[in-house]
Amino acid sequence: MASKKELVRFKGVGDGVKINIDAKADIYEIVYILENKIIENKAFFGDGNCSVKFDGRDFSPGEKARLTELLKRLLPLSKVSFVSDEPKAAPSNDWIVEYKEKVSGEHPAERVTEHKEDRPAAEKEFYSVFRSNRARMYEGFVKTGMTIRSDGHLILLGSVEEGAELIAIGNIIVIGGLYGKAHAGCNGHNGSYILAMDMHPELIKISDYRKEFIYEETPPEPEQKKEEAKRGFFGKLKHAREQEETLEEPQETEFSAVALVKNNKIVVDNFTIQTFTNPKNMI
Repeated sequence: MASKKELVRFKGVGDGVKINIDAKADIYEIVYILENKIIENKAFFGDGNCSVKFDGRDFSPGEKARLTELLKRLLPLSKVSFVSDEPKAAPSNDWIVEYKEKVSGEHPAERVTEHKEDRPAAEKEFYSVFRSNRARMYEGFVKTGMTIRSDGHLILLGSVEEGAELIAIGNIIVIGGLYGKAHAGCNGHNGSYILAMDMHPELIKISDYRKEFIYEETPPEPEQKKEEAKRGFFGKLKHAREQEETLEEPQETEFSAVALVKNNKIVVDNFTIQTFTNPKNMI
């Protein structure tokens, strides 16, 4: 594995600098390393009026935007470009043309060129998904006024009370009840999702999208919620079995669901194991 210094490498070329970026490194780590290297090597860039060309990988639109913003902030006079954007010479197919002419007897001057109308490219939604092995696991009851944060994914074994909040750069998974607020993809990852075993939140945010929830029914009393939270997942299962044994109908108040961005808005779908094991179905 390449060291952190090797993830971003500078090379002086012609009228500027070529910055080689590791093809597999996380873009957020690259931005952090690049910013520090530019600050440490200000003399290398002089007054900043130079050409800066990025190379080493096929950059996504989101990556290009983040790198360009960083360069314009640190080196306002620089001209930023990407090697992957440069037109590549098409392979020579002269031998194919020559062969077709021999077979068909057609002369190049007799060839008719079809003029097709230029059609605008279909507008596509761009999803920025946070892929990382970093995850914070928190076990307990998140009380009113508390905020739990994670610089990766966030997994909570417990419940979130009204007035409490979960914030994560990646995804949020609550193995319990979500009754407060949750913000996934807080650094702009609109492909993140929020999953809860009991989804009754006050507010959900994914990237810059937000959805508030208003309930007509009276929510459970705080003491009742605390009692349910203390039971935990297996405690609830045991309680349900005890109700079955006494021929009592268990109350179906829980709503297992996943919240994600679709068509530029947050939607809440029923959670199924197929949805969770195939993230492509969630986008």
